[in-house]
Amino acid sequence: MDTNRILFQVDSEGVNALLNIAICDDMAALREILDAVINEYAAKNNMLCSIKQFESGEALVEEYKRCGGGFHLIFLDNKMKQLTGAETALIIRKYDRQCGIVFVTSCDSRYEFTASAPLKILQKPIGKEEIFKVLDMFLAGSRQQCG
Repeated sequence: MDTNRILFQVDSEGVNALLNIAICDDMAALREILDAVINEYAAKNNMLCSIKQFESGEALVEEYKRCGGGFHLIFLDNKMKQLTGAETALIIRKYDRQCGIVFVTSCDSRYEFTASAPLKILQKPIGKEEIFKVLDMFLAGSRQQCG
């Protein structure tokens, strides 16, 4: 089974999606805020999200080495204690070429992110509307691939 495929089902309330998301940031408060925004989006859009948080690029890479990750979408900070987000993304791409990577960073330079083919690069501080737009864009692209 392809773990990167998003499961869509139609019921009496509309289309539901099951989305596996990773949030990787060394600041717990920022992970929690992003988690809450994604859950708000999911509730408003009749979706189910499984969100897993990581405090370092090393922890996220270890998850990929251990079980292949299986994330549809990854929100990734760049400036972390050891591996940067850009370095983490390049390692993840060795395991998974299809997951959407969204950099959430205060870094002004975007060049270092291009090698990992990110879905989007968001500049901190980010608002709820920006996250909602990224999720809309990602799901619209996934529905087109399935349909």
